[in-house]
Amino acid sequence: MTSPTQRTLAWLREHKWVYSTCSGFNSFTKTRWDCWGFADYVALDPSGQIHWIQITSDAHHAERRRKIEKIESAKRLSRSSAVEVWTWGLKGPQGTRKTWTLRVERGIHLTTKGYWVWTEMAY
Repeated sequence: MTSPTQRTLAWLREHKWVYSTCSGFNSFTKTRWDCWGFADYVALDPSGQIHWIQITSDAHHAERRRKIEKIESAKRLSRSSAVEVWTWGLKGPQGTRKTWTLRVERGIHLTTKGYWVWTEMAY
């Protein structure tokens, strides 16, 4: 397993989440597309909560957050479901073997305030 997407799908299967892809590649226009402009996957956790997931590597985490913050549909989705950035990076104490670690941040757009609040999630 090498890509963040492969790691995420393995994690979702292992934790019994139901998921579906909602992104792809248009071979005619040679462009990638995401559902609602940001989501790579939509998933249901075992409790039935909906998660709109943007997957990337650790180096691009902040970039993906900024992208989501500009999208009107993400603001609306965050009111009723989880809008999340899932990133993978090699982490561990200095001098020891590093392991792939999942980092998840959930964003909620505060309509009355006009800004996003991001919370680190532990699944």
